[in-house]
Amino acid sequence: MMKFISAVLGGIVAAYAIAIVIGSIIFQNIMFQQGVEALGLNRITLFYYFGTFFACLLLMWAPGAREWKRLIMLFPVAFVVVGSVALMGFMEATVSPAEGTVGKMQASLSELSRGIALGAFWLLPAIVLISYLLMIWEHRKSVAGATAI
Repeated sequence: MMKFISAVLGGIVAAYAIAIVIGSIIFQNIMFQQGVEALGLNRITLFYYFGTFFACLLLMWAPGAREWKRLIMLFPVAFVVVGSVALMGFMEATVSPAEGTVGKMQASLSELSRGIALGAFWLLPAIVLISYLLMIWEHRKSVAGATAI
């Protein structure tokens, strides 16, 4: 009887954990889509983001880049940064705009966050892709140099 109860409770805990993970992934996906719209990017630019992601997934398994698999984690960072712009837009819509110096600071911080999000969207995938390509190139150069001797 205790084995049955522990199996049921374990299933409930596992289901809650899976639901939290799936819910957070869906939430981040929705925030990312709305952040892309808030930044003025269209759906075609998503091909760049996801294209470099899948290219990096393939390059990650190449002999020179295997040691740096953790660079792929910059993609979720960019995903969250772009989504945070949408979340910030929702918060700004619910609060009345400030006036004076505070309003100017709030507007400049808003523009700064938009700039950071655009940089994360365009630059982080390119940096990861170029890093993987350089690591593979250096590995091939070192292998070719070792076999020439």
